[in-house]
Order: sequence, then C-alpha cells, then structure tokens
Amino acid sequence: MIRLLALLLAALACLSACTKAERAEDRLVVAIEAPPETLDRRMALSASAMRVAQLITPGLTRVDATGKAIPDLAESFTAEDDRTWRFTVREGLVFSDGTRLTAADVVATWRSVLDPATGSPHRGGYAYLDRVEAEGDRTVVFHLKAPFGAFPVDASLAILPERLVAPEHREALRSAPIGAGPYVVQKW
Repeated sequence: MIRLLALLLAALACLSACTKAERAEDRLVVAIEAPPETLDRRMALSASAMRVAQLITPGLTRVDATGKAIPDLAESFTAEDDRTWRFTVREGLVFSDGTRLTAADVVATWRSVLDPATGSPHRGGYAYLDRVEAEGDRTVVFHLKAPFGAFPVDASLAILPERLVAPEHREALRSAPIGAGPYVVQKW
C-alpha cells in the first residue's frame, strides 16, 4: 500500500511538472509567411499586412464568412439613396491610447486616404467617393459620385485618430498604429 501511494505521488508530481504556468499577460503569437510591410491599413498592400492591421485598427464594417459587410466600429449603416450612405459609430468606443473615437476620426481617416499627400495606394480604389462628412460625434455620411452598392465592404478601411492621419505620422503608424481593435502592438 505504501509503495502504491508513493507511485501515485510520483505520478502526480510528474503530471504537475508538465503543466505550463499561467502567464500574467495575454499574448497572441501568430506565424505568418512574411512580416507585414506596414501596420497602417491605409498603406498596406499585402494580405498579411491588411489582416494584421485589421485586428489593431478595424473599420466601420468587417466582412463576415459569407462575404457580407456587417457593422464593426459602426453600430449600423443604411443607404439613404443610391449615392448616400449613413453610418452610426458605436457609442463608447476608445482608441488603444484611451482617447474617444468619434465621427471626426472616421472623416479624417477617409480624407487622408483620398489626399495625394498621404500617398495611400488605395486612393484610386475610392475614386467613386465624392465627400465624407460628420454630423455630430457619432454619424458619418458618405456621398458617392456614382451608385456603388458594395460600399459597405469598402467601409472596412481602418480608422485612426484624427490627430495621427497626417503624412508626418506615417512612419510611426507603420510599426505602432493606434487603433480601436482588440489587439495592441507592444513592440515591432
């Protein structure tokens, strides 16, 4: 009996030694084919850069498994007519630095992509956009030059803080963007 008890204690000690200790911090490690060229979604070209950036800096919408645009940072969106889309930003959103996300951030981000000085490779893809404007803190209205029913898919463009969308912040955003997503870059 003593020998059996000693064997059980030894087995228990071995099993407890094999368990991994809990870490105080949450960490996600993902292996990807190549490092992303940037984490600034406005400048990203590779699939890996766009996907990683989306986790840090999501857009008003995201595309679900069926290919349909669904709200992400937006609470809702509607087509007012064939050239006007209205988005309501979810209440209480904050960027990873603690600042509040508002419609002004959405407008500034979109305008930065359309600004030639920013140098976004996606600028031409949004040539159908006439203008974007904020109505209060939570409403963004997109006016299109021509009807484009797939616009909600394009509304997945990453949203950045208004104060960081200028070209002089492009290098800092490449490796450490400030977003409202579930993940934050700690180091590059």
